[in-house]
Order: sequence, then structure tokens, then C-alpha cells
Amino acid sequence: LYRKQGVYTYASGWNWRAVAATLIGCLVAWIGLFVPSLRVLYDAAWFVGFAASAISYLVLMNLAPPQVVAARAEVQA
Repeated sequence: LYRKQGVYTYASGWNWRAVAATLIGCLVAWIGLFVPSLRVLYDAAWFVGFAASAISYLVLMNLAPPQVVAARAEVQA
């Protein structure tokens, strides 16, 4: 987890897919604050946010998987 060239190494230390998934989950849950007919999304924000984040994370990781660092591939070989 803490290795500079480990399996969880991302660009500048950030997994942009995870950040985007978190923002999507927050946005979906917060829509209920601004759209009265969708208030149920905000009332169940923990569940709605988690589901939206999980689904978007899985989709983003499948559409744009992280690239393997060359040093990591050499260590495993």
C-alpha cells in the first residue's frame, strides 16, 4: 500500500477514477437539496451516494484501467 512503485501507485498519488466516483456520488445525493421532487435522494444520501460511487467507480476502472508501471512489471516477472 505504501510502496512508491506498488500495485496502488497512481499518477501523482491520486486515482482520478476514485475521486470522480466520489464526486459523482456526492452530486447524485445532493441533487435532492435542490430539486424538491427528488428529496428522497438526499434523505437516503448514504445509500444513494454509496451506490452511485460504487457503480461509477467500477465503470471508470473498466473503461480506463490504470496503467501498469514498468518497474512493477519487472518485479513480478
